[in-house]
Order: sequence, then structure tokens, then C-alpha cells
Amino acid sequence: MKAILDRDIIISITIKGDTEIGTIPAEKKGVGLERLRFDGEKIVDLADLAELWVEAVAPNFVVFHAIEVPGSQKVTMTYQDRTRLTVDSGIIRLKTPAEITAEAEHMEKTMTKNRLRQAFKRDIGDPEDSLADAWKIIALLIIYMRTGEPAIATFLDSILPDLQAAYPFTTVKDALANNVKTIKTLMEGYYTETQKK
Repeated sequence: MKAILDRDIIISITIKGDTEIGTIPAEKKGVGLERLRFDGEKIVDLADLAELWVEAVAPNFVVFHAIEVPGSQKVTMTYQDRTRLTVDSGIIRLKTPAEITAEAEHMEKTMTKNRLRQAFKRDIGDPEDSLADAWKIIALLIIYMRTGEPAIATFLDSILPDLQAAYPFTTVKDALANNVKTIKTLMEGYYTETQKK
């Protein structure tokens, strides 16, 4: 059986192929070519290997080989591990359990934020509307501080339980503390640059 190859990758099996690769083992008849390689002697299934040669051809895109090819790195892994691969400072390796957990948590947070954004947009309006509501509360607080208007005090008391539930102090204080530090650093750089102009 002949095939057209790209190094050990079987591009197609055809009588017009320039390389004799033998026959596909009976137990591998249903396996797609994307998983089969020709190691120079026989057809092998990447899923049967405990070590793979991995070639990073583009950011977030790798190609698997059964033999060493230029630019590839040997990684102790199974074909099923391929979703765990990462390129770290030019080194191809498997992500650690801690890295996988951190990525999953980040993904969950991102999805939660997206769901909240959609809910805000559906129930409140565009982000500008939400920001306008924040300014309304700030305006009421300033007015109350300056005038002591009883009606404002009554209104603020009425929304206080919902505000406390939406923004629990134990959660908000940590987020604000971290954000303020970041803002401080950014603003210091901002003022330094603007003063140069």
C-alpha cells in the first residue's frame, strides 16, 4: 500500500503515493489518518504510544509525530493527554494539575461574568444605564449629606438590605483593596506621563 507522506504524517493512501507503508493493522481499520503515522517501518497509532514527538507550528497549535522531526520535542504523554499541552518559554510540556484547576476556575469566572453582563443588559439595560444608576445613588448620598432630607434617608434605608446582599462587605472589601492598589499604580504612571507633556 502506497501513500503520500509529510514526514511521518500520512496525507493520503493512494496508488500515486511515493512511499510504500505496508498495510493498516486489522484492529486499526476504523482509525482516522489524523491519528496514524508511518515510522519508516510500519504504520503506528499515536494512541498506542507513551511518548510523542510534538512540533509547535503556531501559537496554540501543535502537530504530533511518532518519530523525531526537525523542531519537535519528545514529551512523555499519551494521545489522550493532548488537550493538556502547553508551550512554556519554548518548552512543550503537560500542564500541571494546579494549572488545569486555575484555568478551569478562570473559565468559570469568565462565564459567570458573561452571564451577569447578559442579565444586566436584559433586566437593567446597557452598561451606561447601570453606571447611570450608580451615579444616581452617589448623587442621593451627596444630597442627603448636605441637606439631611428625610425622604432620601427613608429611601436609602429601604434599599439597604438589597445593597448589603448584593455587595457583602467581606467580599467587597477584598476586591476594592486589590483594585485600589492597581488603580494607584496605573494613576501614578498616568500622572507621570501627562506631566511630561
